[in-house]
Amino acid sequence: MEHAKAQRRKKARKLDAVAIQEATRETLTRVAKRIDDIVYENYHIPALLYQVRIRHTQGHDNVVGGVVEFAESDYVDAKPEHTYDTSVFELKQIDDTQTVKLHKINELMCDILDGMSVRTTRLRSILSESEYSSYETMLEEVRHSEEILYDEMPEFLKIYNKKLNKADLMNGRYEKMAGTNAGTSTSRTKVSQQAETLYEEALEYLEEQYGCVERGDYGADMRARLDAWMDRDVDFDKGYDRTVGIDADAIPRVRGSKSHFAQSSGKPKLSKRLKREESVLMMLLVVACDIAYVLPEIPKQPAQTQEQKDTLRNKMSKLREFIYGERD
Repeated sequence: MEHAKAQRRKKARKLDAVAIQEATRETLTRVAKRIDDIVYENYHIPALLYQVRIRHTQGHDNVVGGVVEFAESDYVDAKPEHTYDTSVFELKQIDDTQTVKLHKINELMCDILDGMSVRTTRLRSILSESEYSSYETMLEEVRHSEEILYDEMPEFLKIYNKKLNKADLMNGRYEKMAGTNAGTSTSRTKVSQQAETLYEEALEYLEEQYGCVERGDYGADMRARLDAWMDRDVDFDKGYDRTVGIDADAIPRVRGSKSHFAQSSGKPKLSKRLKREESVLMMLLVVACDIAYVLPEIPKQPAQTQEQKDTLRNKMSKLREFIYGERD
């Protein structure tokens, strides 16, 4: 009799564990999607042209009630769609302690997906010391190249932005005067010339900074960072054939600019709050899978042969010559 009761209790615990494992399985797909959403929202560089998202084609047949509607897939930087399949995850046999921990993880993941903030004390109470340490490492590490390029705007670009802002304000004043025919022709011309002078000063400052970058005054990697921060190709080196100029439309602007004259102004958000949410979800997902499931093995890529390595090295050498030219 006692043996039968013990078997029933054991079976009940097993069913509870399986139920929590299956509930967590459903949550994992939502978590994976949320992580992908965060990656797109936080690290993606929007493809903008004059503050408008760029579409594959300008024409569109989907007109509803006189209003043109565009699908996400119409845009060149459309958010990628992914599918998530956890049905191949086989269940592990887990004990009571693991079941309780998995249940807490699942509850926390659901709370995060519902928009709740996560207290550090709650996260610490669920994760082991080593797991929490891994989470802290994950939070600090750089996982996306955008975090390097756009982590901090170079100081000289902040100064350039201030100069450019003064010029834009003066140009805006002129446009307002011209649009309403305010003031005299002489006063409007004076304001226009003041705007042009401010644009010229800003552009001269930027050209000086490009010269400093070329000399290596700001470090070897600054040129790549500088090019990434600008909204267009800055071709000071082309002399009279250069496209940059001292008017509102031709002067280069820094990514993140809200000006309607900015060309490719998209800039990644790089929100610390979103990175924390991403890191927490990734850590919880890893721990949950480690507790509850036998994950399918990913086939290993065959190792490169020496011939393939030599071929790749030769291609890289030719690429360097193409980019940098011959070096002494």
